[in-house]
Amino acid sequence: MSAPRTIAIDATSHANGRGYGRFLRELLPELLGSGSPHRFTLLGDHRQRDDLAPYEDRARILVANLGTSPTEAASAEGARSVGDLWRMRRLLKRARVDLVFFPTVYTWFPPPRSVRSLVCIHDAIPERFPEYCFANGKARRLWSFKVKWAVARAQLILTVSKKAATDLAQVLRIPGERLRVTSEAASPLFTPAPAETIAPVLQRLKVPVATPYFLYVGGLNPHKRVDLLLEALAELKKLAGPVRQLVVVGGEGDVFHEESSRLKALAAELGLDEQVSWLGRIDDTDLRAVYSGAEALVLPSMCEGFGLPAVEAAACGTPVVATEESPLPQILAGGGFFIPPGEKQPLTAALVRLTEDSSLAEALGQKAHRQASKLSWMRTAADVFQAMEEIL
Repeated sequence: MSAPRTIAIDATSHANGRGYGRFLRELLPELLGSGSPHRFTLLGDHRQRDDLAPYEDRARILVANLGTSPTEAASAEGARSVGDLWRMRRLLKRARVDLVFFPTVYTWFPPPRSVRSLVCIHDAIPERFPEYCFANGKARRLWSFKVKWAVARAQLILTVSKKAATDLAQVLRIPGERLRVTSEAASPLFTPAPAETIAPVLQRLKVPVATPYFLYVGGLNPHKRVDLLLEALAELKKLAGPVRQLVVVGGEGDVFHEESSRLKALAAELGLDEQVSWLGRIDDTDLRAVYSGAEALVLPSMCEGFGLPAVEAAACGTPVVATEESPLPQILAGGGFFIPPGEKQPLTAALVRLTEDSSLAEALGQKAHRQASKLSWMRTAADVFQAMEEIL
């Protein structure tokens, strides 16, 4: 291990409701509580003072007065202003650190050349599927410029799965020797909820208790293909089998190419008004119950760098139906059905299998739970520290 150094962590994504916000919120306590000899500084937006206050006994907190919060700037049409990028750079320079860790490239800003950097890029989805991620060509060009600049300036690039590493190497031409791979995990909160606690939560959230349900958790962005899930549910309805509800958690209010209005219109067009519950964002205690009560978590995305909602559901004992364009077929092997992206028939067939065979669903859920239990944020923190040590 290197001599004690000072490490800055860009914490501006801490409050973000997307997956990379969860990544930092789960990782940070493990990094700061690891007993590392290094000294840590958290860099934030002035709006985050209260948000970051719980870490004051373990890290120095520095904030910049930004014109726009990084969360709001990370939209399909948005971009961080030159002034805000300069303010973050000046804050980092004032911190006098040896290394800065960016938990997501979304909030990257150019560090001083005297400061080495570790940048986490969670996936190559914007590069592989730009038509699903950007509202216009200008936003796409700005994103491409920023990511290439971040890659060029970083000593090492971290990502969250071998699948994501392969995509990044191919799309961004990052040499393998500069890539480091870690994983994600479910929060310790996500365990199978006692059966008697599930119905009261569903009732409070206005989800029909008597009807089994499939669950989607995540952003309502085009590449997530929630439209395909609605179409598959409509096909299931045509088969005149057991009625199934769809519960949708998350997405509403997301600034990054969110399309809830279009999806709700599609649900109405398909005659699913009474079968879909749109919950928006809910707290993790309620989410645990919703995960635990679901027949399956469905994640039909075009691609996932990791697919954390599927792992969270698995930790609650729920099987998954997820895209095979992800690391999930390996991470949750035997814990569900893994389907080709963009194809309605395999998705519908998987849902049919689960509705017809409750013993199969139970067996898949048990296997998914065992697989998810192998992952931990402590292990993720160890991977991050190892990459930091290489740079230092």
